[in-house]
Amino acid sequence: MLDAVLARVLAARVSFFLPVAALMVACVTSAGGGTSEGSSGPQLSPTGGATGEPAKPGATGGTSSGGAPDTGSGHVTYTFGDDVFRLEASRGATPQNVSALITPSGARKPDRRLSASRGGGFYVFETQNVDPRCAASSCLAFAPAADPSAAKLVLEGGNLIDHAESLSAISNDGDVVVFSSVGVSHPRDLFVSRRTGDTWSLAVVLTGASTFGWNELPSLHPDGTKVLFDCGPLANAGDGGSICEIAVDGTGFQTVVAPANAPASVGKKGALHHASYAPDGAIVFEADWDGERVWRKQGSTLTNLSTSAVGNDNSPCVLPDGRVVSLWLERPGNASGGHEIKIMSAAGAEPWVLLADRDVSDVGIGCTN
Repeated sequence: MLDAVLARVLAARVSFFLPVAALMVACVTSAGGGTSEGSSGPQLSPTGGATGEPAKPGATGGTSSGGAPDTGSGHVTYTFGDDVFRLEASRGATPQNVSALITPSGARKPDRRLSASRGGGFYVFETQNVDPRCAASSCLAFAPAADPSAAKLVLEGGNLIDHAESLSAISNDGDVVVFSSVGVSHPRDLFVSRRTGDTWSLAVVLTGASTFGWNELPSLHPDGTKVLFDCGPLANAGDGGSICEIAVDGTGFQTVVAPANAPASVGKKGALHHASYAPDGAIVFEADWDGERVWRKQGSTLTNLSTSAVGNDNSPCVLPDGRVVSLWLERPGNASGGHEIKIMSAAGAEPWVLLADRDVSDVGIGCTN
């Protein structure tokens, strides 16, 4: 199959954009019946921790001036076990099991890597449900958030997509999907497919001009015109990993921030990862600069948003109201030591835990309206 796909790609005569059928790659491990957390619907066990408990002793949860508010606009999407969830970014909110809505009856297989459009109207995710062709290997699918049971596959040029190992992104109107898959001139590239009615176009490569071999984890700008993504010489934000940007028409490739851009005070200038646009035009990202921290870049100014009380802080995204969501690993008092969903203000003030004592899968999180 691989030889046939590459032959089709290389035969195409398209300047700059290279059409490609996304390739079937690694299978997601099958599990019957879903995840215990919310597996029968949008619920959480009494110890599930959706209480928004403070992240540190004496924290007000953002009720004082300059802190992260307890409530505001926005939701967080995430993976837990074999299911995907959406959670309001407010103290005391209860997770909604989106997998239980995608497959409301019968045994279900894994869903993973749920993202939502910035406006909140559409989901894009990996699934072994939705279509029998995906029972053995996960496929990319999309769904209206108002009715996840209406999910359908993203069939670029009629072909299944199994991109694996990276979140995808979907536009506010649900008509544009950006995803990562096996590349042609690179080991991994970003591709875009566009929907007209029920038909998805043959995918075209966005990152042909990238100077990096690995291009993955796209995050769309709120207006849908451009995308931030992980770019580097190695997979999964390995050494030398940077944050890049490109327009959804494939123009304007640039490296936005690289390890070498770390402030002079930083000793270890490690890889960057998981960038997101803020409403004010800044970008927020994870940097392994003297430990994994969340950073903000506004123009040429770099600011560390992770307080000294937060040790391992990663995979950030930005809510429509400007608050920053991230995964906090090994919080003091966290018995499991796992990744908990944390919220802080746009300036990094007064972090608090939105979902305590739940080791959220470290495959990426999303912020949406």
